[in-house]
Amino acid sequence: MSLDTGDTHRTRTAIETAVDACPGPCNRAWEAAELHQHRTGEPHNLQPVPGQPIWCPNCRDNIATQLLELPDLAVKLSPGKLKTPPADVGRLSRADIHASPSPAYDLIDELIRWAADAEDILRERLGHPKPPTRYLHRTVAYLHGHLTAMLNIDPHGIDFGLSVARWKRRLTTATGHGTDTVRVPGRCPRCDQKGRLTRSNGEDLVRCNNCRACWDYDHWQLLVKAVVEAG
Repeated sequence: MSLDTGDTHRTRTAIETAVDACPGPCNRAWEAAELHQHRTGEPHNLQPVPGQPIWCPNCRDNIATQLLELPDLAVKLSPGKLKTPPADVGRLSRADIHASPSPAYDLIDELIRWAADAEDILRERLGHPKPPTRYLHRTVAYLHGHLTAMLNIDPHGIDFGLSVARWKRRLTTATGHGTDTVRVPGRCPRCDQKGRLTRSNGEDLVRCNNCRACWDYDHWQLLVKAVVEAG
């Protein structure tokens, strides 16, 4: 069973495993630098943020915050309590699921199935019985209450943590919030191009549209401060 959202499946790379790097957005700049070094042979001096043991504390806190936001975002698409599917839903084939006339309900259905799968994996790992009836907000509360255990299940913990951020972006876009892209002033620290930095509302990432480098926003602010102080 995989907990990725279907668009991207992410496991730890050989480099990440060797240095115990956090798989979160805090290491996007380091990953880009490693890839650039691999392709061109040009060295870099960036150091990865280590996982403790898999995720760093900042990324773990961001995942916790985003996870708790998912039920409220989902309710904006479908007012009322959202009931999760039965425990055997994972055995249903696509032929057993009839198409919904509403894309919003399809998205919600995908969300609650993902959450239920994650809860099942975690309850099995912790030896907790499955509840007879589950609702999305209760499932999320359980996952949040045992988040450290969930994030430390390798490889499911990596899929889960990355999928939480993807779900936040998908639901934010679906509800019509946070879809605007704004320019970020300054030059790209990697390629030195000016006017190519952007940030999408609802995301915590700053991107360079020239060299495709990407930074966590908090890391970006620290990087800018270091560049300014260096003169």
